[in-house]
Order: sequence, then C-alpha cells, then structure tokens
Amino acid sequence: MTIRYLEKFIAADGTTTYTFPENGLDWTEDGPLRTAYGSAIGADGAHDFLGSGIAPKDMIPVNVSLLDVQSTAGALETDLDAMRAKLHIGALGKLYTLDSTGTRRWSRARLTAMPGTPRSVGQFVHQPASLRFLREPYWYDTSATTANAAVSSNYQSVTVTNPGNAYVKTGLVITITASAIGGFSNLILTNVTTGEQVRWNGYARSATSVLRIDNSDLSIKLLSDPGLVIGKSTSYIGQAAIGGAGVYSDAYALATLGPTQPGLITLAPGANTVVFQVDGSASYTYLYTFYGAWS
Repeated sequence: MTIRYLEKFIAADGTTTYTFPENGLDWTEDGPLRTAYGSAIGADGAHDFLGSGIAPKDMIPVNVSLLDVQSTAGALETDLDAMRAKLHIGALGKLYTLDSTGTRRWSRARLTAMPGTPRSVGQFVHQPASLRFLREPYWYDTSATTANAAVSSNYQSVTVTNPGNAYVKTGLVITITASAIGGFSNLILTNVTTGEQVRWNGYARSATSVLRIDNSDLSIKLLSDPGLVIGKSTSYIGQAAIGGAGVYSDAYALATLGPTQPGLITLAPGANTVVFQVDGSASYTYLYTFYGAWS
C-alpha cells in the first residue's frame, strides 16, 4: 500500500503506454494560481482585482525523477529508448495516478523536455532519469458520470452530483433530444448552485432534433431534421447544415449567457441543482455526461 503516486503516461492514441519505474520515483509539482494584484502609488500593499473570486489555476509543471533498473545493460538501453519514443511521440497524452485503493485519475499532459539521463562510469543496469511535463490544472475520474431521463413538463429540476473536489469546467456535455416536433423550445438551462445560465431561443423542428451543449469547446450545436432533400443526398434546403443527416450545425448565435458568465455551465463539487425550462409542449430526453474533477 502507498499513497497516490504517478503511475504512467498514455499517449494520444490511447494505446501507447509508458509506465514509470517505481525505483526512486519522485514526483513534484507546483500549481500556480493567476492572481490580479495592482499597486497604487503612495498606497501600501496592492488592490486585489479578483475581489472575493477564486483565483484561476494555471497549467501545472510536473517534475519526475526516477531510477531505471533492468536486469542487463541491453534491457536498460531498450527501456530508455522506449521512454524517449513513447513520451515524445505520444504528444498530448494523459498522466495517470494510482492510489492506495487502486483508484486511478488522469490529467492531460505533454512532455516539455526530452528525458534527462546523466551517465557515470560503472552504470551497467541502472540509470537515473528526470522528466518534465506540463499538465492541465485538474485530475479526472477514469469513469464518466452520466444520467438521462424523459421529460414532459416545462420545468424540470435535476440534482447532478460532481464526485470530485474541484469544479468541472471541461468535459461536461448536455444533450436534449426531442421526442416530438416542438418537444423543446426556448430552453433555459440553469445551474442554481453556481448561478450560471444558458438561454437558447430556438425549437425542435423534428421529432429527433438534438441540442448539444459542450463546455469543453464552449459550443452549442443543433442536429435538426434534414429539410427538403434536393438531388444528391448531401444537399438540403431548410435549417439543416449542408452535409446530410447526422450533421450538427452551429446554434451558438441563438444563445445568451448570464451577464458576468465567462463560459457555459460548470459543476461545483458535490450536489448541483440543474433546472431545465422550455416553452410549448415539453417532450424530450436529457442526457448529461462528465468526469469528476479533482484538485
């Protein structure tokens, strides 16, 4: 049993993996916060422009040192080659940690310098190495939290629980799928817990229309009916995007956010009260999915 430690790096392809040797493994990181202090001539101290707001997290430098020990010199050289190739060619991948209960968390990261491998005379089967990464500010659960339900009322309150201890600011996807023409219109989506709100002034033109809200890329997209097909199967007239059935079109222009809101809906740690409000005859299914976030 051991406390949480840095276990491995999985490359962007999702399959290429380099597991860090545990011999002498030392993992340190310093998570900087973005402050907003401004000095004034003749005044002591400084003014905090963040006020009572939470300081945003910056990207986090990660330093890893380890001792690579193998049974033969050839095996050591092979492992060092694999370390260089997998960490560099893997590009933007994920660092994984493993805790005493066997629970893993991940964070997107990139190698920022090739592995440092100082050599000394007499090193036959062991090699110290130092690694440097830059990762995003949060760790995430490996399993997604997801739920869905059919709705037939104009006002629907849902409790969405973020199991982590940090805000979910990316990876939250909410879809609203109509069950009838006009199954949702003029949506107001509110996280009462955080005070965030998205108003979308549109409607479901078909019984299969889907509105997709994604806080990863701050997008709001609509999958509407294909309109009137003319000629080739990839040409339509109506409100559907050119490209055929199953193509989402950008619907962000129909949205309005809260007055001081920098992005879409996020989730605070713990229970969040999320409210769906629509006009007309409500008939839709909501689905949300995200990964619990950890500091």
